[in-house]
Amino acid sequence: MRCVALLVVPPVTDLDVAICHGLLRVAQHFAAVPPEILVLTGTGAPVACSNGRMVTPTHDDPAAIAAPDVVLILSNLRSPRSALRRFRPWLAQVARQGALIGGADYGVQIMAVCGLLDGHVATTHWDIAEAMREEFPRTRFVETLYIRDRSRITCAGHLALVDMMMEVIGEICGDAVRRMVAVEMLAPARRDAETPQRIGAITDVHAGRDPRFLAAVALMQAHIETPLRLPAIAAQSGLSARQLHTVFLRESGQAPRDYYLELRLDRGRTLLRFSALGIQEVSLACGFASATAFARAFRARAGMSARRFRARYANRLAPALARGRRAE
Repeated sequence: MRCVALLVVPPVTDLDVAICHGLLRVAQHFAAVPPEILVLTGTGAPVACSNGRMVTPTHDDPAAIAAPDVVLILSNLRSPRSALRRFRPWLAQVARQGALIGGADYGVQIMAVCGLLDGHVATTHWDIAEAMREEFPRTRFVETLYIRDRSRITCAGHLALVDMMMEVIGEICGDAVRRMVAVEMLAPARRDAETPQRIGAITDVHAGRDPRFLAAVALMQAHIETPLRLPAIAAQSGLSARQLHTVFLRESGQAPRDYYLELRLDRGRTLLRFSALGIQEVSLACGFASATAFARAFRARAGMSARRFRARYANRLAPALARGRRAE
């Protein structure tokens, strides 16, 4: 009998837990040898999902579990590193035993903190991917739905969990059971693991846009930490400096310098919300020469200091500041 352990670490959404547990239950129905499903919380006590529903563990102590074939870690917001390190001994043990270890959303952070992703390619939700890159430079993060790299499988979370779970079910129960689960659950066509997370939004945003504008924006996005000079961006986009200005005003309503600044401040907003980096480190990661320069620019856009923004929105699923709008 194959064994799958779900490690549920709050804060966590009921959706993520239900997708994983529910699909495994359906697989149990179709499999000749049903997989065993274990639910762990790390403390042995029930934990509450973000909607208040309680998740009750099947086992008090992960160490008492012999050798699970698969461990999936579910979490949706940052937890203190000190709280996460308690999982390290058990996860290191199951890794040595050859288990497939996976994580979704901030479950990927737990894997990284425990050293399970060093030298691996991984993914997580796009909103925290940049913070993960800064915090865990030994892991290469990509923005795909899910990705498997050897005995590690990581996922962006939410509905991308359906895609990842289909691969996990195929791994432990075989492709025939995976197909039966997909048919029973009316699952849509299986999406490839390399599918970009924001493909729909990107397509909508880019439709009908000037390709020279898109090329310039791509250059800006690729050079946040070390900003390019505008003449270099213009030349690499096939434009003169004057044409670059005209194209940006037409396509975005902003001058290229202002647009570039907002991209850098957007990066800062994400790092303030989802990383443990200090203000000075955030400033450097956004291409500012000093924390003072970053703080001045951030306040002008957000209507509050970077420290106040972090205190208000850190580790919360707060809406992003709209481009060109100040916070109330």
